[in-house]
Amino acid sequence: MRWSRPRAEGVERGAALLAVIAMVAMLAALASIGLARLKAATDEATDAAQLADAQLLMASATALSLALVNRAKAEAGRDVSALAAPRRLAIGAREVEIRFRPADLCFNLNALGSPGADEAARGLARLLEAAGLATAEAGRIAARTRDAMKPGGLMLADVREWQAIAGLSDEAFRPLAPLLCVLPTRDPPEVNINTLTSRDRPLLVAMGMGEAEAEKVLAARPAAGWGSVSDFWAATGSAGEPDTALGRRTGTASRWIELAVRLTAGGRVLERRLLLDTAVQPARVAASEWRPPRPVEGPA
Repeated sequence: MRWSRPRAEGVERGAALLAVIAMVAMLAALASIGLARLKAATDEATDAAQLADAQLLMASATALSLALVNRAKAEAGRDVSALAAPRRLAIGAREVEIRFRPADLCFNLNALGSPGADEAARGLARLLEAAGLATAEAGRIAARTRDAMKPGGLMLADVREWQAIAGLSDEAFRPLAPLLCVLPTRDPPEVNINTLTSRDRPLLVAMGMGEAEAEKVLAARPAAGWGSVSDFWAATGSAGEPDTALGRRTGTASRWIELAVRLTAGGRVLERRLLLDTAVQPARVAASEWRPPRPVEGPA
């Protein structure tokens, strides 16, 4: 009987020790969770700070680009590849890459909401047929687009909105997409004849040019580009410029320019795309889109 109490006390001390060990383990686990959350919060705050810093740099690069774009166009002249060459802007201790690209070598679908919608619809039908659609289907889609947009009505913001109006599958839409655009104006763009390639034959057909004429003029393009619109139309061997609203909109410069601003920071590539209206000086931002950040691929 005298030994029972010490045994009980030993058991109690052992239980107390186990409780302390369990509590220490629990506190250690909680501390680990807390540290993990703190690290995650710190990393998130660091990422947010890096992103804000990168966006500030890119905003500065955009402002510089607006002042540079018309000079870049003038320096490039008829050489479109020179305009599209990447440029690096030094901002503080960092560099931001910018690229310019003509954005008006396309059929502006928003022209079907203009007072000249009937003429624009005929141009769209010609383009769709030249791109491979059956004549009847091309005509139906063009008429459906004109009726959906109506003069002064709907303005499209994305070419895929037109895909829904036209009722085209992704497979049927894919080859048409590079020929179409939705500029923030109801006017057909003035096509820069020095940006035309064989792929753009349907655009010339949309202007009222025959397919044989279009192929002939594209094959006759001088290596350095056409010096004037008159030289371009003379190369067709026809009577001259087609008497259509679209046919009268040809030139040797691009008004609408796409600007890509790109920065590598924190192992990620950040990119912003902007549509610039260079008819004014400095150029005006007509539309802007931030691309999702992506990991750097290969050497930075």
